Amino acid sequence: GAVVIDNNAANATLFVSGVGGFAGDTIIGGGLAIGDVTLDPLTAVLLMKERTSATTATPADTAQIWVQDVSGTQKFYIKFANGVQREIATA
Repeated sequence: GAVVIDNNAANATLFVSGVGGFAGDTIIGGGLAIGDVTLDPLTAVLLMKERTSATTATPADTAQIWVQDVSGTQKFYIKFANGVQREIATA
């Protein structure tokens, strides 16, 4: 992927497009937005763009968490590497 660092913004921004990652420990001093670059992070809050369908297979030794729109209702899920999927909460 490509990495763009904008030091001229009011708050410096880091944008990674494509597949990317961070090695080592990472500290985030504000909020974190996942799934949509137009989301505005809120301090100390994790925002996730909702999906419209379930995720695919989970890589070994990991778990996935996501928010999904199911017939107009938001649901929060976790899916483990062995394929077990659980609904955690419903709005």
